[in-house]
Amino acid sequence: MNRQIKKYLYSGYLSLKKEWVFSFNFVMTLLTLAIQAVIYLLMLGRIFPTGSDLSAVELTAYYVIVNFVSITISPAMYVAYDHMVAINSGDIILDFVKPASCVIKHYVTTFFPALLKLLLNLLVVLVMQIYVLDQFDLRAIGLGVFSTLLAFSILYFWQGIVGCMAIYVHDVTRIRDVINSLGMVLGGKLLPSALLWGNLKNIVYWTPFPYIYDVPTSFFLGHMSYSSLTYQALWVLFLGSLYHVLFTFFVQRNIEYGG
Repeated sequence: MNRQIKKYLYSGYLSLKKEWVFSFNFVMTLLTLAIQAVIYLLMLGRIFPTGSDLSAVELTAYYVIVNFVSITISPAMYVAYDHMVAINSGDIILDFVKPASCVIKHYVTTFFPALLKLLLNLLVVLVMQIYVLDQFDLRAIGLGVFSTLLAFSILYFWQGIVGCMAIYVHDVTRIRDVINSLGMVLGGKLLPSALLWGNLKNIVYWTPFPYIYDVPTSFFLGHMSYSSLTYQALWVLFLGSLYHVLFTFFVQRNIEYGG
C-alpha cells in the first residue's frame, strides 16, 4: 500500500481511538433519541390525528432519523472552528511542513469518526423501519448510508470554506452560526423541506441545505429519488473544489509567503 495512504489511514485510526473515550455519550445519545421518539409521537399525534394528510408516525420517524443523520455528520460541524483556531494561532504552519497533504489528512481524520457513528447509529434506523413504519427496506438503508456520507462531505467542505475566511476575518463563528441556522431551517432539520411554504420548497433544492439533512432522511424512509444523489455528488464536487482552491491559494499561500 502507498506510504501516503497508510499515513492517512493511520490518522483516521487515531481519531477513532479518541472516539471510544466518548462511548458513554453514544449510549446517552441513543437514550435521548428514544425519549424524543416518544415525545414526538405523542405531540404529533395530537397535532395530526388519524385520517389527516400528514401521518404522526411518519413525522415521528422523520424527526428521529434526521437527528440520527445530524449526530452522524456532527464531526464536520467543528471544521470551521478548527480551521479558525489553527490559522489564528499559527499551528496550521505545522501541517504545511508535513509530507502528507493537510487537506486530505484533516478530511480523513474527521471522516472516520463520522463513519463509526453512522455504522453504530444504524440501529436507530432499523428500529424506526421495523417497529414504527412496519417495514424493512435494505435498499433504502443502503442508499441512505451513501447519501449520509455525501451529506457529511457537503457539510465538511461548507464548514471548511467558512474556516478559510479566518485568513481575512479573525472570528468566523458568527458567519458559521448564521449559515448553520439557515441549514437547520431550510435543510430539513427543523421542518421537512417538502413542508416549506410557497415556492420556497422548490427554490431550496437549488441550494446545498436540503442535501445535508432532508435528502438522507428521505432515503432512509424509503422516499427514493436517484436524482437527489446526483445533485448531492455535484455539490460535493463543487464545494470540495472551492474549498481546495481557497485553502491552497489563499490560506496556505498567504501564510507561507506572508501575504
